[in-house]
Amino acid sequence: MAVQEASMAGAQATQAATQAGMTSTFAATQSGTWAVMAIGSVALPAGIFLGMAIAKD
Repeated sequence: MAVQEASMAGAQATQAATQAGMTSTFAATQSGTWAVMAIGSVALPAGIFLGMAIAKD
């Protein structure tokens, strides 16, 4: 009985750790995605203006 309870507690701890890891991974992925999108949204107009400036010369 004690072995079964210990196994159950171990399984629950493993599941909790897995969920915490997945949550932090998802949060990091979302942060990275938003950072890339922000950089892209700034770089696109800058590239357009730079291209127009070079084309005028």
